Amino acid sequence: MRKVKFENGKFYHIYNRGVDKREVFEDEGDYERFLKYIKEILSSEAKPFSRRLSLEGAVELICYCLNPNHYHLILRQLKENGISNFMHLLATSYTMFFNTKYQRSGSLFQ
Repeated sequence: MRKVKFENGKFYHIYNRGVDKREVFEDEGDYERFLKYIKEILSSEAKPFSRRLSLEGAVELICYCLNPNHYHLILRQLKENGISNFMHLLATSYTMFFNTKYQRSGSLFQ
């Protein structure tokens, strides 16, 4: 659990890798879906899950790097709890997609 609270206006390097160092992007479609979720969460576009709240204007994506078993994001928080809410929605959305696609269950990220 993170002990230091994210502050508005500050930049953060956020990264995560697959549980047991497993690949979290197995084909080009997986990369595309992950990026699609980022775009949807940060915009007012239709959301994958109807209960999702829009986080438009809460976080700014500065840059990203996606690798087969992990990712890096540089984010700037613009609204209170923006990064925490964004990461929760991103990880949950992508894990649900991945687990359905590859007929698995459980945690995907460490």
